Amino acid sequence: MVSQESGRSRAREFALSVLYAAEFHEDVEQVFEDLLQTPNVGGEIDPFARRLVSGVREHRVAIDAAIVERLQNWTIDRLATVDRIVLRMGACELLFFDDVPAKVVLDEAVELAKRFGGPRSGNFVNGVLDALAPR
Repeated sequence: MVSQESGRSRAREFALSVLYAAEFHEDVEQVFEDLLQTPNVGGEIDPFARRLVSGVREHRVAIDAAIVERLQNWTIDRLATVDRIVLRMGACELLFFDDVPAKVVLDEAVELAKRFGGPRSGNFVNGVLDALAPR
């Protein structure tokens, strides 16, 4: 049996894929459904991934504002696409999901950034989200 966090890790990775593809396509729902049909993607990731994608889209203005407040000498548009999306996902969880501990959000976001971002993405994402995390 897959643990909830392992399932959520896969859901976060899937949500990252959807949100990345959505940077280039207008129909996010279609992107979501198309990616859901790819091999090795199971229904177990669907609910949390959909919640995360919807949360990022619904609260994007507030999420971006919170991120921008913590950036030093950067604008959100200058960030690498993967870093920006991972930050938005992490910020969404920190600000709007009360069922996910901040430590888990940070760990998961850093792992995504390391796997899919540049060589310094993990440290960058950690610094921004740590400044955003509730104390």
